[in-house]
Amino acid sequence: MALLEARYLERDPHHSRKEMNRFIYSMINWIDTFKDSHPYRAYFWIRELKNTFPLNVLQRAKLDPLFEKLDQDEQNRLYVQGLDDLDRLSRSYLASMGRESRLKFKDDALTAECAPLLQTYQNTPVIKDALNALCSPTDEPACVQPHWEE
Repeated sequence: MALLEARYLERDPHHSRKEMNRFIYSMINWIDTFKDSHPYRAYFWIRELKNTFPLNVLQRAKLDPLFEKLDQDEQNRLYVQGLDDLDRLSRSYLASMGRESRLKFKDDALTAECAPLLQTYQNTPVIKDALNALCSPTDEPACVQPHWEE
């Protein structure tokens, strides 16, 4: 939801500065809740705020020192790079796949695409899990999806 709200505020120029500031301060408060337990996520969100919104002096004073600290950890930078790589993979390879998957299906070509990424992100939280999941055989579906094409 935070990403959707950020994109919405970024793309629609009709928002007031007050509304944007309210969002930014809410994000700063939210980041404070997980900056120690999930520093890679905090790093992503601070970077996102700094790259997307015109921050005021108080917002920068709060975010800049934390960003500098988090930027020293290579895993935080790898997490953001991994998200970009997953995005590229989803646009290039996954976008061409069909909507459905078969039970216990494993895509060898996808596994080959993921292999070098798994090497790069073998110790990166969340990214390695996503890549491992992409390389695993499919499970039972959680629910039956309607077949809209039929």
